[in-house]
Amino acid sequence: MLYVASYGISFGVGLWGLAYLGIHYGVSAGIASLVIQMSAFLTVAMGVIFLHEKIDPLKAIGFLVAFSGLLFQYASQNYAL
Repeated sequence: MLYVASYGISFGVGLWGLAYLGIHYGVSAGIASLVIQMSAFLTVAMGVIFLHEKIDPLKAIGFLVAFSGLLFQYASQNYAL
């Protein structure tokens, strides 16, 4: 239960709070959206580090495809594709 509460506080308050704070201070909504989308990758990393979860090859491929989509989204925002 402690893990669930820690996750809720760190991502619910921390991540969203920082995203709104960034928007308030001038970060574009698109970049804030990218930061929030990175939470999925941070969740996987925290699972591997703290809970010693294993990532099988199929999940690794999915992880890389999703991450490449985020990179494409970031590049399209910066270069107006």
